[in-house]
Amino acid sequence: MDISYGIKVQETDDRYISLAEESLNGLNEAAIVGTFWVDLVPILKYVPSWFPGAGFQKKAAHWREINATMSGKPFRYVQEQLVGEPFSRAHAFFYMVILQKIGKAAPSVAATLIERLPDEDDPQRPMEEKVAQDVAAVAYVGLWSCKWTPNHGRPADYFITFYQAVLTP
Repeated sequence: MDISYGIKVQETDDRYISLAEESLNGLNEAAIVGTFWVDLVPILKYVPSWFPGAGFQKKAAHWREINATMSGKPFRYVQEQLVGEPFSRAHAFFYMVILQKIGKAAPSVAATLIERLPDEDDPQRPMEEKVAQDVAAVAYVGLWSCKWTPNHGRPADYFITFYQAVLTP
């Protein structure tokens, strides 16, 4: 949370961690081929959710809602912390340093992406904002789910690679 959104998590019962756990549990359950009849009979995705054997649709709707909340809630929090927009890219660094000093925004992937969004009147703004929101969520869940084992890199290694590939101009 700190790297992706600049949010410090609580030691126990953190709502953001709970959302990520539920989202990843849904992904794990849905990723096992054959868990749901729709994996074997794809035409079932067109039957109504009340139809016998279509319980997967209720689970999918629940997971869709959890994923939207998991990506949207912390992103909106960061947007609220950023009081205004920088006047230009040249001022972005100065702007971020000032906000950090008064405690309004912590440096994070989301804050960087929000700063680079086009102006509010730009027709591309909604799409760019959705992409920024999804990138921050993937960075968060990807870093959060990394394990510290000899066979896997450290989460910091994954973040550095991600940052270099996506966020650097």
